[in-house]
Amino acid sequence: MKKHQRSFFVAGFVSIVILVSIILSGCPDGVLPQSLDLSVTLTVSNNTNGNLLQEVSFNPAGKTASVKVANELEAVKIGIKKDIAGASVTVNGQALTVDNDVSIDLDVGTNTVTVVVTPEDGTAVTYTLEITREAAVGPSNNASLSGLSLSTGALSPAFASDIYSYTASVSNDTETITVTPTAVDSDASITVNGIEVTSGSASGDLTLSVGKNTITVLVTAEDGVATKTYTLVVERLSTVVEPPEITDIYVFEENQKFYMYFSILDDNSWSTVADNEGGTVLAYGEVRWCDNEANEMILHNEKYNQYIKVKWTDPDPQTREGILNFFPGYSTFEQAMNSSSFFTVTFYDTLSKVPPVIILNGDNPDLAALGGTYTDPGATVSDWNTAETTIYADTPWGWDTSTSGTHSLHYNYTDTDGNHAAEVIREVGVGSGTGVIIIQ
Repeated sequence: MKKHQRSFFVAGFVSIVILVSIILSGCPDGVLPQSLDLSVTLTVSNNTNGNLLQEVSFNPAGKTASVKVANELEAVKIGIKKDIAGASVTVNGQALTVDNDVSIDLDVGTNTVTVVVTPEDGTAVTYTLEITREAAVGPSNNASLSGLSLSTGALSPAFASDIYSYTASVSNDTETITVTPTAVDSDASITVNGIEVTSGSASGDLTLSVGKNTITVLVTAEDGVATKTYTLVVERLSTVVEPPEITDIYVFEENQKFYMYFSILDDNSWSTVADNEGGTVLAYGEVRWCDNEANEMILHNEKYNQYIKVKWTDPDPQTREGILNFFPGYSTFEQAMNSSSFFTVTFYDTLSKVPPVIILNGDNPDLAALGGTYTDPGATVSDWNTAETTIYADTPWGWDTSTSGTHSLHYNYTDTDGNHAAEVIREVGVGSGTGVIIIQ
């Protein structure tokens, strides 16, 4: 009985040994497999000073990475943040450990670095690191400006990098000017009339003579070869402005309106400051103007910043026959209109010096019934600096209207700048009836 039990024990032991042997026979060196983390984090550093450039991480799911470095770096140093227990790491075949970095020489362009992680008992994993060394960059050849401005005046046309010629005008009292050029490339150099100027900064004062002054802005690119020249012609205006030539005069009557058309032949730019009853400025300084009351217009000479008042004679009646009667000696209407006595042109250096204009309200001449009362309809003052104002005859008085006759009402006005309007007179005729004319 005991002998039988011992035989069973031996047989069971042999079975266990055989089972273990079978299991181990499928493993390298008879060691049971373990789960290893084959992730790795590498450092890429400047090979000269050791400054860290970038960290890159790899794992079996992410086997590639890339790094870009400047052209100045001819080599980098690859390090590992932490050794992998149970595995070795090589970089381009050289062993990599925490204590042993690997230097990699770099060519310009893409450099492929092979990182292999090999477990002590397992299959190696290969990672790829691409290090791109940028190409060498030579000096810039950009000689363009991104901005150009004047301390006084405006450029024409408006600045653009690819426009190289400009004009500007300034008043006569502008004796100096500065130019501020800004280069696209901060490494470009700039001179203004031969004097070096820092990009984005104003030049020194440039003296302006009366008339046209040429200012040259020279931009030299970083490479010292490419250049661009921007030319500015700044005109300092004279204090003397010649009156413009007025031509192409034509006058006609339509719907009880007296229309006048004329052209100002001048290279300046004109605009309307004020007029009466429909004055408009058209292209090229052409003016078409309708007025049968104030008979004058204020125009602004934008180039010289001066104002002119164009005044035309107001004939009575305002018909072709009336005009011919007003200008004796002319055989035709057109000749009368082109006579030098028809127009007067006055210049003012500021709008505040332009005198106001008095425009009568109501009729002129006016009528009052004999023995009735008369109310002064007043007059409207058009001043170019203030709102319109209503005024009345200077000295209200009454007179006996028992006899028919004509009486005069005088209107005068002085604005806040001390400018006196031309006196305007209204004639009032007294007709039939009895009573007193009352001026209110």
